[in-house]
Amino acid sequence: MKKILLSLTACLALLAGCSIDNYDEPDAAISGGIYDSQTQELIPAQAPNGARVQIVQDGYQQPTNFWCKPDGTFQNTRLFAGKYKLTVQGPFVASTITEQAVNIPASDVKVMVEPYLRIKATATLTGNNIEVTYTVNQNSKSEGTVSEVKILCGNTIGLSSTTAKKQVTVSTTDQPLGTQHQVTIENVDTKNAIYVRVAAKTSETPYYNYSTLLKLK
Repeated sequence: MKKILLSLTACLALLAGCSIDNYDEPDAAISGGIYDSQTQELIPAQAPNGARVQIVQDGYQQPTNFWCKPDGTFQNTRLFAGKYKLTVQGPFVASTITEQAVNIPASDVKVMVEPYLRIKATATLTGNNIEVTYTVNQNSKSEGTVSEVKILCGNTIGLSSTTAKKQVTVSTTDQPLGTQHQVTIENVDTKNAIYVRVAAKTSETPYYNYSTLLKLK
């Protein structure tokens, strides 16, 4: 009899434990992008480890962090519905970053900041060589120095300064900011998809600013 009672007690305890853990899974989503408040354009980023979104739900202290995509957009579909505070970290002038309130679920959220650098680039593939034309302009609100620019080539949309198969580093002494320049990347492997972008950073931040990701093949 004692054994039966003990077994019943254990079963009841197990059932109680299961009911306590039976919470709804987070299924609310947020999506949007980080935009240049001057140009109204998305700010390209390294993905991951390039531009981070941080949200904190009202009544809680633990933040939720997630990275932007290469084009500057972001999405997280595993959140609880509610009111949040949102901010961002990345290659953005600190004085232009503000905290904003969002009600999740939320879509088309626009975070307005200013990048340290604005980079424009075009590229042309001829045989096994890529000719990249680019311009790097420094934001007037940026107080750091830019010592180098990197011309990057790779095979994935995750192209960055750390994943590039080929890269050419250019000194801004030789090719100053604010002026259009051309750089050639030679002997490129053309068997797979080819992506190109330009990266540069200031002494104010460990994060790189990037040009839009260009797909050549």
